Amino acid sequence: MTTRRLGRTDLEVVRIGCGGIPIISVEFDDAVAVVRAAFDAGCNYFDTAAAYRDSEAKMGKALAGHRDEVILATKSHARDAAGAMEHLENSLRSLGTDHVDIWQMHDVSREDHWEQTFGPGGAFESALKAREQGKTRFLGLSGHNEATLKRAILSGQFDMVLTAYNIGCRWPANGVIPLAKEHDVGLAVMKPMSGGTLFALSRPSDDQPPAISPEDLMRFVLSNDGVDVALSGFKRLEEVPQNMAILRDFVPLTDNERQRLEQFGDALGQVYCRHCTYCLPCTVDINIPEILALLDHSERYSYEWPSHRRKYAAFEVKADACVECGECESRCPFQVPIIERLKAAHKKFDQPY
Repeated sequence: MTTRRLGRTDLEVVRIGCGGIPIISVEFDDAVAVVRAAFDAGCNYFDTAAAYRDSEAKMGKALAGHRDEVILATKSHARDAAGAMEHLENSLRSLGTDHVDIWQMHDVSREDHWEQTFGPGGAFESALKAREQGKTRFLGLSGHNEATLKRAILSGQFDMVLTAYNIGCRWPANGVIPLAKEHDVGLAVMKPMSGGTLFALSRPSDDQPPAISPEDLMRFVLSNDGVDVALSGFKRLEEVPQNMAILRDFVPLTDNERQRLEQFGDALGQVYCRHCTYCLPCTVDINIPEILALLDHSERYSYEWPSHRRKYAAFEVKADACVECGECESRCPFQVPIIERLKAAHKKFDQPY
């Protein structure tokens, strides 16, 4: 399968990589099978994080015996040096290796994140130390903020950056992506399908086909030549060949196709759940992403179906259990007003169906 160099590194990446968030919710052995299927299908870039619960252990088990054939990237969300190094040591144990190819500072998306990470005793001190010790070959940074991503690229300290980019989140194409290419910094994309949300929101009803396909969404991202690798969230075995076929048969979008997808993305607005699951776990076990997905869908089509109410009724913990602790909102990288949205969902769906 065709590869390309990841920025100024010597890493040759297949342009569709395997993201580590979706397998969090998959049973261990099933997740291992999915990751292994991705490897067998030609995927060679595997991205995970210390924050992704048992994702690293699942990837480590799936890729055992193939360390030299894959590119492993993980992350630490700790802002201090000691915490970051502890994360890395745990990550290496979970992944079953003595080094990763890329270690990223995770979700550096605010000014205070940057100051903590790069200040005295900050996590970046551990990043430099880890590279010196051979525990990582290259350094990266992930984030959801244009200013911090540009700052990382221009700092000269990072070999790659990881940003969200899809039809509903197009701002990286106007600055971050071309800047990374200009400075030979690798560019990886997360959430090309926004955790399946974009596909789901294009389907008016259960008995109607979606207006856009996973292939449309991935082609949109890969048609930008500045994107080196896009992380696909494989959750089921059948998704692996479907996604990898997009790459084998890849044809860039036409102008008309791009315009149609961008119009759909514009219609979504910005206040919708991207299904990244960073809000979890909820302190009272509300399934925040799934409840918000119901609300987003009903608002897009200006009505709620009986099936929305049935699905809501099936949740063991309803949205009105929210204690407004704010933990979820503090972790949401897209500033979704989760507490307000949960209240709206309960008001709309807590009724007979």
